[in-house]
Amino acid sequence: MVRLLFWMTLNPDYNELIQPELESLATLFGLNSEEFKLSEYKDVSHFSNNPFDENGCYRSFDDYYKALLSGNTTEETKIAKNKQNVFYYANVPSIDTAIAIFDRSILLKGVIDVWVEGQSYDEIMQDIKCNHEKRIDETLVNKRWCAKFNCFNGKNDQGRQVAILEEMSELFDMAGKVDIKNPETKIAIIEQYEGDSSKHMEKIFFGHYIRDRCDIGYWWDKYSLTRRPILAPTTLDNMLAFIMANLALVKKGSVVLDPFVGSAGSLIAATHLGAICFGSDIDMRILKGWSMAHHNRNLPPSELQKNAYTNFTFYNLCHPDILRFDNRSTVWRGMLQSDSGKREWVDAIIADPPYGIRASAKNRRLLHDTADDGIVDSLIENLLSIAASMLVPGGRLVFLLPTKNNKIVETLQTLRHATLHVLHLGLQSLAGDASRFIVTLTKSNKCNTASQ
Repeated sequence: MVRLLFWMTLNPDYNELIQPELESLATLFGLNSEEFKLSEYKDVSHFSNNPFDENGCYRSFDDYYKALLSGNTTEETKIAKNKQNVFYYANVPSIDTAIAIFDRSILLKGVIDVWVEGQSYDEIMQDIKCNHEKRIDETLVNKRWCAKFNCFNGKNDQGRQVAILEEMSELFDMAGKVDIKNPETKIAIIEQYEGDSSKHMEKIFFGHYIRDRCDIGYWWDKYSLTRRPILAPTTLDNMLAFIMANLALVKKGSVVLDPFVGSAGSLIAATHLGAICFGSDIDMRILKGWSMAHHNRNLPPSELQKNAYTNFTFYNLCHPDILRFDNRSTVWRGMLQSDSGKREWVDAIIADPPYGIRASAKNRRLLHDTADDGIVDSLIENLLSIAASMLVPGGRLVFLLPTKNNKIVETLQTLRHATLHVLHLGLQSLAGDASRFIVTLTKSNKCNTASQ
């Protein structure tokens, strides 16, 4: 096993999904938590299952929300945002596995082979000279190189970067030619500061990049909403769609269902990743684009049809199979009640249930009443029932769950289920006093689906 540093992006919308996405991708590539050993410490001897930090707050959002769900904690134990960690060490069987995880991740910023951590550059230099002669020979001597200097919770200063490189000139004088555009080695120098007003430097990471965004870019941007020819008012954010696909362990050949498909934003991400996709929706206007979808005003005018399939054609993606019906009387359930072979056939369900304007096609009073708890509870109950019946054992349900900031504990109670278990929870703040959870549930490997 190789222990590497995974540097995550601190995105304000999805900061609580940093650890869930990384752990899910480890699972996707065949690593369990005991093998992966995700921790803020490089030394595995410091690895601990203690969920609390030195201030008595939960280290991970997952542990905090699960404790709220079970009634074992209070809201005061949630980790402060300015204390959130974005540097995680983890074990991988090979460099190729680390690269594969990075290439699938949306929230990873870089993967670094850390040579040494320290409190000062004198300490760093002394350690390198004493313990890393082989690494110097392999990565720097006669190699084209560049150095990337970053400050987390601090300010990048070009003058300071030059001074640091001069301070470490004894090391870099042994290297080959500086090549910023096409280096063979990218040296990583990262200063981590405390996230408070003191701006005290906690540590310095020094090593070399295995992979960073300069290598492959932000590949998912090709599907961004500003680039799609057809848009709808309820289209799922592109970045979130790919994160949810990662949480759902979508891979080539996975069978993915979105029972509230709408304009099929979730299935664009899943199809790109090689999944076989199905969807359904009660609202024919969404599927056909009648008075709902519109051409992207950022693109040249076109005669493209305004339906759920047009974006798939535009990106040369396989079309999903989409049916129109009410999930309370779903044809999927009719298939399950047949006696023809295996009942569970879906690997992942990804959904953004229509809590608002698409919540009901019959009761018009409720169409715009997003605050009605009864609608939310009914939709969640229906979605969990579908997932319990259709997911293969070990399959995942990933969906969005709205909440008011003063009703978080009550909202979490809707996730209780006999055969579906909470894996990950991350909260995204919305306007006013509203938020929404990105929920990941898994179906138990030991359950009797015939009783569902």
